Amino acid sequence: MLDLFSIYPALSSLTATGQAVSSNHFGRSTNILPFGQTGDSLQEGGFNIAGDYYANFLEDNFLQHLNQYAQAQRDLDPNWSAITDPNLPRPMQGQGQSIVHKYETLTGKTNYGLLNDSDVIVSGAMAELQPYWERMLIDTMIQEQLNNSDRSLVDLKYMQEGRNSVAHILDKDEYQQAKEVEFAYANSIVFLSLTEDQKTQYITMSLANQWEMIYLEKALWDSHLDLNSGHYLTSATSQLGEYDAALQAEKDSMDLSNVLSKFETYNRYTHRDYRSEFEAIFEEQTKPLSFDSISNQLKGVFMLYQGVLNRVPDKGGFEYWVREINEGYTLEQLAVGFVYSEEFQERTGSESWRDVTFDKVLTGLYSNVLGREPDQSGYDWWTNEYESGRKEIGNVVTGFTWSEEFYGIADEEMHAWLSATYGPNLKDLDWQGLGFNEEQTDSIGLVGQYDINSDHGYAGVVFQ
Repeated sequence: MLDLFSIYPALSSLTATGQAVSSNHFGRSTNILPFGQTGDSLQEGGFNIAGDYYANFLEDNFLQHLNQYAQAQRDLDPNWSAITDPNLPRPMQGQGQSIVHKYETLTGKTNYGLLNDSDVIVSGAMAELQPYWERMLIDTMIQEQLNNSDRSLVDLKYMQEGRNSVAHILDKDEYQQAKEVEFAYANSIVFLSLTEDQKTQYITMSLANQWEMIYLEKALWDSHLDLNSGHYLTSATSQLGEYDAALQAEKDSMDLSNVLSKFETYNRYTHRDYRSEFEAIFEEQTKPLSFDSISNQLKGVFMLYQGVLNRVPDKGGFEYWVREINEGYTLEQLAVGFVYSEEFQERTGSESWRDVTFDKVLTGLYSNVLGREPDQSGYDWWTNEYESGRKEIGNVVTGFTWSEEFYGIADEEMHAWLSATYGPNLKDLDWQGLGFNEEQTDSIGLVGQYDINSDHGYAGVVFQ
């Protein structure tokens, strides 16, 4: 048994209440499909398309290339950091490169540095990359069906020029209709249809139980996940490759011909169009949408958590406060609830809400929002505004948390937390349950045009 939460740090990114933030794409290699063996064909822990690209264009193993570069930089500068080096050689993320670029812009980190941080930002980036990752997984299955001339073009151009450059090859019916490709579609349809919380359960199941979900009605998914999750969870390890090895070992012990025979029998009765189903889900999770109509509520509550409590929200608490705003409470009224909360009392060493002084609130805001001790002139100005009655405590708090300066600091975690918690394009967010009206939700619409093969244009959830 393996403990995925020790293998993949982003899986165990926890909120203050212990809720898992995201499952992300770790573990979703070609080993989760019932065909192919490790080696020259389907590569363990990665995809042929990526492997062929790096073999052709880096001329050696990417990690070896990276390590050589890193060692050379450390020889020149002992304080060199992979996170801050803009020239670090790095892998492309296929169609999802624009998402990585968004987080690079928000965090100031390189691709390699971004994807090796074990924090909420990684969870958010991985959640938004998930549809692209699944598409690359399917494309790898298509690649296995190609004739030699088509295979050579795909190997050459897919990672270098983008999927659009070889879509005319990958989309040929003779390749799309192969049973292995249809199974890959079916498997990814299930995974992308799961909520972020369900994904965390799903990847801990055995392969047999993962594949079984292809045949189950959605109404039965929760009970299946509850009953069968935890197969890969109990024995701690820190070796990334061990999970892939365990999946391969499980696959080696199975009769894969029976697995595919069951799938073909199922298809004769259902006649599902897996490609169309996948593309509909993919488009819903990757098309560029405007969330401006609801952004103030989500931003306002998130910034209160960061500014007052100095942490990302827990999901239940976040949703409670968003409903409060949509029921008519102001952000300033919510701010009062935050500064008199038990959590803030504990943070400031107060025995009760009566002991939460203005000095504690103001000093905490300077620390959490601005990252420093108060300057005397600023401290005196805010104190005078409060004591004169020109500003109440809620106005003071939102004066900090709603400031342009703080948004510039905290927005990367806000984007990441929302995507990690509610999935790409906030697919899991219950708009009606949180009190958003029909006019607000109807205004969440497409920005510009959408091309399913485009390598650019979608940058994940963005709030202006």
